[in-house]
Order: sequence, then structure tokens, then C-alpha cells
Amino acid sequence: MFSHIYEMKSISELVEEKLAKKGKPIDYLAVHKSDSKRFGLDSVKVSEVNVKEVKLALEQLDVVFPETLPEVIKDTISTTNNIKALMYLIGAVKEKTGSSFTGPEATGNELTLVPLEESELPDGSIYPGQAEHVFRQSLTAGKYDYMGTSVNQIKVDRQKGMIIFGFLELVPNPIIDTIQLKKGGTEYPSQEYNIELFKKVNFYRLPRPYTFPPDTQFCIRVQAKYDGISELRPVGLVVKRADESTKLY
Repeated sequence: MFSHIYEMKSISELVEEKLAKKGKPIDYLAVHKSDSKRFGLDSVKVSEVNVKEVKLALEQLDVVFPETLPEVIKDTISTTNNIKALMYLIGAVKEKTGSSFTGPEATGNELTLVPLEESELPDGSIYPGQAEHVFRQSLTAGKYDYMGTSVNQIKVDRQKGMIIFGFLELVPNPIIDTIQLKKGGTEYPSQEYNIELFKKVNFYRLPRPYTFPPDTQFCIRVQAKYDGISELRPVGLVVKRADESTKLY
């Protein structure tokens, strides 16, 4: 009935719109061979990501994140800075592996994108110490190791990269109000959220994506404001070889 007023858009369409508003061509998202990217405090060498690879990555984003995804999440992922961070991450994994990025067409040792789910994280690294390696947990008010711990951080494989754009709470009444990242020995400022102001979609938007190039170590802690059930899930991607991705399909 209201289709003439509201049109659902894909992430690639939103990316193109935002580039147009900045007066930038698609080439702006490409990564040059001489580039060196800082991921937090770490300077990482990256390989070239050409325009064809950029287009393949945007095409795959539309598969991984469908049009029906809440608008606030699509709007976050599609910001120019977040997409540029993803391209740098692809470049970092290319540099380590020597593999090309072919996204949805990837086979063998070619690189592709997959959603960041439980299966992409080491066993026991989600809420360490809890009975199950799952994001859905019954919590009492307090602080928790959410992904990895300070003394046993998650180590990203040298042939992979990870990026987190934010976190989505799937239960209707959120209880987590603080998220904090630690990479190696560096603690980053905690992100605090007024969960009482969430409307319809309980999405924890990050001001900058958490980006983990190959060989990075990290952990994430959260604080539950209230007792209750939480199913806080990262909204992110893993850059990896296609021959290591078959278990997801």
C-alpha cells in the first residue's frame, strides 16, 4: 500500500547513494598497493583492492545482509568509513595470504565474505566459563567476558580477518548497557548505551567498527545492567578462503 512512499534498499544501493552525496566515485573505496592502514594502534600492510573487487564485495554484502535487515543496521554498515574499513581488511588478508578476492564467485583459496557467527569463533570463547558456547545466556547484573578473556584472547588466524559493525540484541528487553574492546594489551574506551531509549530494534551501533586483521588478538567484555536473558550477537563479517567456508553452506 505504501510502496510508493517507502522503498526497501540494499546495502550496495545505500553505499552508492552515500558516495554520490560526497561526490565520490566507486573508485574511492579501492585500496592502493602502497597503502598502509592503521587498525587501532596497529599499522598493517595491505595489498591492492581494485574496483572490480570492491564491486564483488558490495554484491556479496547484499547476499549476507538482505534488504529485510532493519534500516538502522543497513545504514550503519553502508557508511563510507565502514565500507572503506572493510576494503582495507580485505587488503590485509590478501597481503597475508597472497590470494585474490572474488567474493561470491570464490573457490579454493580465493577470498570471500561470511557472516560472523558462533562457528567462526574458537570453542569456549563465547562467554567463557558459561556452560554453552552460545550468545543466548541467562545473566545476572554485572560484568562478563563476552568474547575471549584478557588472559586468553581470541587470536584471528593469519589467513582471516574479522570486522564488527555493531551488536544486535535479539530479545525484546535488552539488559546489556556497556561494551568494551581490548586488543592485545590495549584497552579501548567502553561504549555505553541508554538501553531504555532503544526503539523497535535493539542495535548497539559502534562509532567505529572493531576491525581485526590477521594475527590480531582481542577480547570483548560487556556489562549487564539488569538480571535477565540476553542474546547479543555481533553484526559483522569474516574475510576467509572459500575452501574454509563450506561448513556454512
